[in-house]
Amino acid sequence: TSPVSQGQGEVVVYDAEQASLAEEFALQLQEQAEREQAELELVKAAVGTIFSVRKPRDAVAGTASGLKTMARGVGVGLASLVTLPAIGAKTGGIKGFAKGCGTGLATCVGSTVAGTLVGSGQIVRGVVNTPSAIVRTARGEVWNTETRKWEKDWYSLPEEAAEVLGSQSELNEEAQSSRPSRPARKVAHRELYDLLGVPPEAAESEIRRAFYKKSLALHPDKNPDNPEATRQFQAVSDAYRILGDEERRRAYDELGKDTAAANLPKIEPVVFFAALFGTHHFEPYVGRLRLAQDVDSDVQSMLREIVAAEEEDAGQLDLLKVSRAHKRMQVLEKRRQVQCAVDLAQRLEPVVVAPKESKKQAWEQWEAERRAEVQRLAQVPSGLEMLYHIGWLYVNGAQQWLAGSALRRLSAKVEAKAHLLKSKGELAAAAGRTAYSVNSIVKSTEKKKQEKEKAKAEKAEKAKKEAEAAEAAEAAAAEDVKNSTESTEKASKSSSHRGAEAGTSSTHSKAAASEPAAAGPAKPCKVYGPGTIVMLSNLRSNVELNEEVGVIERFDEESGRYIVHLSDGGQPRKLKAENLIVVEDPEPDPPEPQEKGSASQEGPKETKDEKETTEDSWAPGDEAEMAEAFKDTMPLFHDALWRVTAIDIEYTLAKVMQRVLRDMSVDKASRQLRAEALYRLGKILQEPLKEKRQEKTSGKAVETEALVERQTSSRSILARLSRLPWRSRRRDTEAKSREQDAKQKQMEAALLLMAAGASTDDVDEMLAARSAMESESFHGTRC
Repeated sequence: TSPVSQGQGEVVVYDAEQASLAEEFALQLQEQAEREQAELELVKAAVGTIFSVRKPRDAVAGTASGLKTMARGVGVGLASLVTLPAIGAKTGGIKGFAKGCGTGLATCVGSTVAGTLVGSGQIVRGVVNTPSAIVRTARGEVWNTETRKWEKDWYSLPEEAAEVLGSQSELNEEAQSSRPSRPARKVAHRELYDLLGVPPEAAESEIRRAFYKKSLALHPDKNPDNPEATRQFQAVSDAYRILGDEERRRAYDELGKDTAAANLPKIEPVVFFAALFGTHHFEPYVGRLRLAQDVDSDVQSMLREIVAAEEEDAGQLDLLKVSRAHKRMQVLEKRRQVQCAVDLAQRLEPVVVAPKESKKQAWEQWEAERRAEVQRLAQVPSGLEMLYHIGWLYVNGAQQWLAGSALRRLSAKVEAKAHLLKSKGELAAAAGRTAYSVNSIVKSTEKKKQEKEKAKAEKAEKAKKEAEAAEAAEAAAAEDVKNSTESTEKASKSSSHRGAEAGTSSTHSKAAASEPAAAGPAKPCKVYGPGTIVMLSNLRSNVELNEEVGVIERFDEESGRYIVHLSDGGQPRKLKAENLIVVEDPEPDPPEPQEKGSASQEGPKETKDEKETTEDSWAPGDEAEMAEAFKDTMPLFHDALWRVTAIDIEYTLAKVMQRVLRDMSVDKASRQLRAEALYRLGKILQEPLKEKRQEKTSGKAVETEALVERQTSSRSILARLSRLPWRSRRRDTEAKSREQDAKQKQMEAALLLMAAGASTDDVDEMLAARSAMESESFHGTRC
């Protein structure tokens, strides 16, 4: 509409359609700018993994950064010089090898030159920043390694807690907070909007704020005795999963809830890690694990795009959503660290503020409370390992603060870095073993599939050739009959009839002669019976059981495996035929029939049917076979996930202890008491696992003493040989096997609980029931 003049001023009539278009255009421009910024940050991060371009503090930091950059440049160049020719030779032969050599040489030279230039620049920048660093250090300022800036030497945990934890809406005040509300429009249903308490025209930031407010009020951890709150929390989460995604929200506005909620993924990693490691019981100590953080709409959408790209072989990841998800995870991680620091300070507070006259009683009471809590936490899955890991980190962090000299503090810091490096090495080894096992399984399955397809094709080709030969023989026989008939036209009718009968007889005889070649008596696959002595081989997950001898109890047709009892007396195991080598078979193969003419036609048919039945029992399907093979690798996945969890806890607690011990809102004496209490708490957390190890060691010592006493008192050589040390190694192997089985059961239970949509309370109930069953079984066995 055009403006209307009134005197000296102008009145513009508001046009809702134009305003909506202008708003859409502004949103598109803002999103495009954010996407370009995300792409730039991704490029910087990719370059930063090789060449360090961060601002150095002084000449020392600049020199260290420059030398690392130069070394990385040379390393990348040498690696490309070796790998690119190998890849080229594998894909393109001699020409590919020559092309790879050229590309590798160019990459080597370019990477080395770039690393030298960037490293030299870092050294120069460090030298230039040195005078400023000296001045600022003299003023009492400290260098912030995250922001790469000098700051005042002051830190207050209460101030940071008020800033980070005070406002619940801070997580959602990002670029979208400035967006105006959507224009009003009609929707098919308002149920989800009413559930979150927002109007249908609410912007994405308003929906997020409403969801976080509702979820925090209804969270099961805050309402442990209110099942209705848990139900409402799940409903609110489902509503946000729909309204938090633009496409699902549009589908809901147009068609309703049923269409929008179709195929809605249920991602609850908290339940998985709760069943696997009992992490929900340790949240007051380490917070919620990074892998178990709640997944917001950006990550949900990103995962859906990955699935869509795999199914449709098209599409790319939206870097903007990846960047938003990464920033949000950073904010959540900071909240986690600050919350853990506040909880740790409160946990240490009773002995810090205790008066001097009752300090001893306060320490005793505090340690008793902590030991009672530790005994409870030791009962959860992986509780002993988790407690020991946290305790070691607490002790090391306290030692860095309590150490009197700079050398001792440096020693404690070096020990912490070495421990972190060891954890990373163990993670790399566990990930490598897992990847190798999975790759072996995939290759083995593909090879078997190709062999089956090849055998099927050969069988079809053979059947085709035999059919063609049979048709040719019949045609030749018919031609002979025809020629014979024409040559005896003048013969009598009876003679002609006898000639035709003879031709028919010859045809049948030739067809019968071709049938044995087509049917071919096949030797059936033998299923070994009970009592067969076998030796184990080619086991991937339990390598220590290879070359062990056992006896077959029976063949399990459901799983297609043999039930084998090992010679060490352990639990029976289900093993594939390919993992067994027959040592002694009480039922040898029957001799093949020698007579050709006396064999009935039913014999080969029965043998063929028996062969097909045996093959079906051994081949339940490629997918089922692969699933069974992946079950054997579950202990490896368990170990890899534990290493990831341990490194996550190590990174987080380093920041947490730094906040607690550097908190300048309390005096130095209080910080000293915090460090001492932290040291004692770490020792208390380590006690359960140490006691278990000590009991195991003392039990072995007592057993060794008794063994030596029996050997010295016995005069029988056979009695002495029966008690050789290899029995203890076998017991260790059996214990390790039981541990692998327990890890596999934990992984299976965790996956099932997560897939079933269980809660942490369901996890605790399931674990309590399993513990009760195992206890009853143990007492029943002893009785």
